[in-house]
Amino acid sequence: MGWSAGPAAWGSLPAMGTPRAFGDYPPVMNSRQVAEMLGLPSIKTVQVLVREGRIPVRRLPGGRPYRFLRDEIVDWLESHATRVTPDAG
Repeated sequence: MGWSAGPAAWGSLPAMGTPRAFGDYPPVMNSRQVAEMLGLPSIKTVQVLVREGRIPVRRLPGGRPYRFLRDEIVDWLESHATRVTPDAG
């Protein structure tokens, strides 16, 4: 997919906090969409992750806004997942 996709390709999402399947998100997302997808409290948390180099991000040449590829975010999330096992107690 090329970077020529505009806002219509990014999709509109319901209010933050509404759970959705990863595949329901557009292929190219903004910070708000990533925050929702990851269940983060705000886009500021996404911005901190970007500044610290902890999350995959793209920027268009000469562009200010961050863009995130859904598949890269899903891969990143899976590679940083922590397995939780139930207590034996």
